[in-house]
Amino acid sequence: MGKITHLNRTTRARKPAILITSESDPQDLVQQAARALASAPHRVFSRDDRLVRVRTGGGRARVEELDEAGLLGVLVETVRFVQWGRGGRPRVVEPPRWLVRTLLGAPPPLFPELRGVVHHPIVRPDGSIRMREGYDPETRFWCSLGELDIPPVPQHPTDEDVEQAQQVVQDLFYDFPFASQADRANTWALLLTPLVRTAFEGPAPLFLIDKPSPGTGATLLARVVALVTSGEEAVSNPPEDEAEARKLVTSGLLTAQEVVIFDDVAALRLRTLSRLFTATHWESRLLGSNRLARLQNLTTWIATGNNVSLGADLARRVVWIRLDARCWRPWEREGFLHPDLLSYVRKERGRIIWALLTLVRHYFVRGCLQATVPILGSFENWTYLVGGVLAACGIEGFLKNRERLYEEADQQLAGWREFLGVLHERHKGPFTTRVLSDKLQSDEELRAAAPESLENFTPRALSEALRRRAGMRFAPDGLRVERVGRGREGVLWQVVVDSPTDLRELANQLLGPEVSDGDYEALERAALREG
Repeated sequence: MGKITHLNRTTRARKPAILITSESDPQDLVQQAARALASAPHRVFSRDDRLVRVRTGGGRARVEELDEAGLLGVLVETVRFVQWGRGGRPRVVEPPRWLVRTLLGAPPPLFPELRGVVHHPIVRPDGSIRMREGYDPETRFWCSLGELDIPPVPQHPTDEDVEQAQQVVQDLFYDFPFASQADRANTWALLLTPLVRTAFEGPAPLFLIDKPSPGTGATLLARVVALVTSGEEAVSNPPEDEAEARKLVTSGLLTAQEVVIFDDVAALRLRTLSRLFTATHWESRLLGSNRLARLQNLTTWIATGNNVSLGADLARRVVWIRLDARCWRPWEREGFLHPDLLSYVRKERGRIIWALLTLVRHYFVRGCLQATVPILGSFENWTYLVGGVLAACGIEGFLKNRERLYEEADQQLAGWREFLGVLHERHKGPFTTRVLSDKLQSDEELRAAAPESLENFTPRALSEALRRRAGMRFAPDGLRVERVGRGREGVLWQVVVDSPTDLRELANQLLGPEVSDGDYEALERAALREG
């Protein structure tokens, strides 16, 4: 091989050459090609066990999965395959098709992993920041900055730097009518999340931007966040069913989108979305293929809407941002600091990213002090990092609207709480769904307490409704329905509550034998939140 790399003293000679002879070992040829591809300037990467490359055409970098034709083209651009011709003269030949198919079917472990592409500097887990384009081996992300002009980020921000950075972000959000300080703080968390997504492992929650009427600014706020962090502001229609949700999610993750916005959502109840927001990986069969894709969930998900109805299982996966202009026709408001906010963001994007990175550096320089912030279950790593950055710069209210969200999330829970309470008063023992159906027909008060989700009172419908809620706690006293056995007429159900003694025994187990009233009350509140 060394004998032929000097034959042509042109630019093409700089490409590595692979000599193919009748005695060549096929596995050795595969390894040589893989090494050449993995070390080329525009390298080929491995992503979810598939070969991909980063395409930068059209002004934006994107991940592109390679098929046979695509990999063949990359090989032609990257490597010279040479065979000895007549008279002992070397000639360049096309890459063997069997080699291309082998690389695609079983990529050698030589290819570096690519987790995704970001359009801002890369924040690493140790707080260092990559400010130049290209592949970052530590985080395994590709940094694409284009013409973005970012002022130098201070390694050790001063108080003046932090104050200036905070003012930049405050100006960005100045015109939005946040319902409370918690909603404002959660918006800071939303803006930080895509920027620090490279610095923590684990999932990030869904951000719901909610408001009472159209024209309040929810979609604009989502577009601003996307434009700052990813350089684009595309929005999507929300999925209407499980199948459409799977397709939209798979498409977003397959193309490694940094931010996805579901705009004008009426309700969030799909099980597909519930699974997505706590998942680190997403598995789905690709459309028109038998291939089962396993994709990393590194996208920041945003939903917007008017008084969005939120399923109970999604409430704990959501960070709530409430806007309220408190006026008639909020779209007619005037006197904005930034009348054309999107144009302002496009112009000042580099300075806004500088401000966010300065706040991140401030947190790391202070030693990543653990902040006293609410912990969102399943999102601990996200909570510690984002909550720590906000606490370090004095932004209060992070996740402090959780209880309000739970109260607003799903009125069906309140309906079931009332219904089971009335049923527990009127029927202490076990019952079948046929007995319950008869009681609902004859007992006016019980029928009036039935939740809206009970569309009819047939034994079959009641059986399915009870099965889906079996064991779910609806009140601090453990109010719930349980399956307690089987009788001659079918499954037996019973509404039960925990006695105070049972709860205190649980407190003794968790907190020790000496349990004060304050400890007991804290445990009871925690049980309600987690239940």
